Amino acid sequence: MIDIEKLKDLCNTSNQLISDDLLEKTICTQEDASLRSPGFVAHYYRLLYFLAKEVKPKLIVELGTHTGISSACLAAGSPESRVITVDNNDSVMPECAYDNIEYRVQDSLIDVGVSDIDILFIDTLHDGIRALKEYELYKDKMADNSIIFFDDISLNESMVKFWKEFAPTVGEKISLPVHGDAGFGAILINNQMKG
Repeated sequence: MIDIEKLKDLCNTSNQLISDDLLEKTICTQEDASLRSPGFVAHYYRLLYFLAKEVKPKLIVELGTHTGISSACLAAGSPESRVITVDNNDSVMPECAYDNIEYRVQDSLIDVGVSDIDILFIDTLHDGIRALKEYELYKDKMADNSIIFFDDISLNESMVKFWKEFAPTVGEKISLPVHGDAGFGAILINNQMKG
């Protein structure tokens, strides 16, 4: 899939325009809001878009759809990918609806029934206990070369404690330089680490 150095490089080089004009406008609106919030100097949306474009994942699962910008970035970056996004509310913005996204309104702790996940993005309640439960639910459903992302690993005490104490059973844990002080973490899994 991708190694740590390439992922870090994408963090530094993905601050550029994306090819979908409506999604680009939506991302800019979010980035402008982030710039007005101390400590949130960057967003991960562009990283997700360019990562999907680079690695062309077959299956992406997002836990925590909210308005759908993250899933739209992943879907637009790799239109051939299947994206499943889960949230307990239906608040997707119309400009974030893509044909290759399957929206599910359900609790994130209910298994979506897939395996061989290339990218898992955990972005629900920003609670360390829940993040760990979500990880446990899907860790054995990941593809041989895959990535698990965690949003807001530094947002609050619960997430800081979770990320500090979290020892994944497989893969390499890293913090990425995106999303400002809120933090963004990843577990990179390759086939040599599994089994």
